[in-house]
Amino acid sequence: MTTRAEDVQSKTYQAVVIGAGDVGCAVVRSLVNSVAPVSLTAGSGMGMQPHDILSGCLIVDQNMWPLMESSAANAGIIHTGFDASTGSIEQSCMQEGARLVHKLHEDMTIKSPSGHIFSEPFPLDKKGGSLLVARSEQEWIELKTKIVPQASRNGVEVELIEGEEKIRMIESNFSPSLPIFGGLLIKDEAQTDGFFLPFFLLLQALHRGASLLLQYRLEEATFCPSDKLWTLSFSPTSSSSSSSSLSRVKVRTHFLVNCAGLGADSVDRVVRSELSRLHSSQLLPLVSPLV
Repeated sequence: MTTRAEDVQSKTYQAVVIGAGDVGCAVVRSLVNSVAPVSLTAGSGMGMQPHDILSGCLIVDQNMWPLMESSAANAGIIHTGFDASTGSIEQSCMQEGARLVHKLHEDMTIKSPSGHIFSEPFPLDKKGGSLLVARSEQEWIELKTKIVPQASRNGVEVELIEGEEKIRMIESNFSPSLPIFGGLLIKDEAQTDGFFLPFFLLLQALHRGASLLLQYRLEEATFCPSDKLWTLSFSPTSSSSSSSSLSRVKVRTHFLVNCAGLGADSVDRVVRSELSRLHSSQLLPLVSPLV
């Protein structure tokens, strides 16, 4: 599944995604459906030799496996954005993400004419909804006065449930010592396997030509305005990378996508340092090639 560092070295990609977590796996799948390897011809003006191959997508992660760190704690809830600020990026991302997950599941599920499911690409429970529980009087007031009106503004159907007894009838696995003042049932929220869905997306991307490089961390990034190419330098993060003889891996790319999660600030510092250098040298306009 993973790509050897030697096979990545010195290649030029249309896009490099840093971070193979939930977001990175979804992004690389989307990108790999949008780009394809192309053969360059003379006079391309891209700083490359004629007949060089511009590869599709590369996804890089510093861990031994994809979907580690914060992604390993993914609860698998397909959110509706019921409590997001109306018109915000958060709301649009949640609602579009939920739509895409449901569409992908529907498109790839094999059913009989009577509706019996023979196979599905990943588990998706659409029946139960999700339950938001108020554990104090203040949380209960906030549910009634803030969250329910916000859900209504966002067009999401919710049901306010008052009292501990009714909540425990819906969900009997709460600890007996947990104080419960009421709750909110978000009926349209679904649940999937928090690991299997993003792993499925990653496998699809790899099957369609993406490459995966693990246990490497971004150390340096330089951008050539004339070629419109980033040169990225990665170093191994663990001695277990010693199976490779390379202490550094260098690749080039037109687009760099930072999906590093907990490590996003580190990636950002490396890239921003280069952008600052270019701006101060008046080599790069204010619009930068950073996604």
